[in-house]
This record gives sequence, structure tokens and C-alpha cells, in this order.
Amino acid sequence: MRTDSINHWDIVAENYSEENDRGRNFHSQIYLAAVNELLGNVKGKRVLDAGCGDGFFR
Repeated sequence: MRTDSINHWDIVAENYSEENDRGRNFHSQIYLAAVNELLGNVKGKRVLDAGCGDGFFR
């Protein structure tokens, strides 16, 4: 059962990342807009994205 669970979540994670890159999910539609509003302009600054999933803010 453990191997099945690992395989399942590997597939889910891959699909999640692909959907993020295509702009088709919660992160790209709502979360990103809210984060950008809260952070403001970060151009030229260093921002640490630590422990926040698949690196969506790379």
C-alpha cells in the first residue's frame, strides 16, 4: 500500500505543477494575485520562497 500511495502522490504532484504552469488553478488565478498585492513590487529584491510547495514563485 505504501508504494501505491507514493505513486499516486507523484502523479498528483506532477499534474499540480503542470496546472500551475498553465495558469489553470487556485494558485495562478487567486493566490498569486493576493500575494502580489501584499508584497508589492519586489523587482530587484531577493525573496525567499521556503517550503511553499513546488516552487511556484520561482
